[in-house]
Amino acid sequence: MEQGALFNVAYQATNYLIRRDNMKNKIEALYLDWFNNFLTVERFAEYYGMPVDKAHKVIRIGRYLNHRRG
Repeated sequence: MEQGALFNVAYQATNYLIRRDNMKNKIEALYLDWFNNFLTVERFAEYYGMPVDKAHKVIRIGRYLNHRRG
């Protein structure tokens, strides 16, 4: 593999990891916002303009990410 092509693959992999970690942080932040500022999932979903089932999923994943930190 050429050096330029190898650099391109490494660059793409790095960008993917950064985006993935950034998304994890955003989901965790949404969970914490729900935990601290909303009484219902329905109101949280309405505020963020997402379907209730998606809000449940975001909260479930965000809770997992937050509790995994310890």
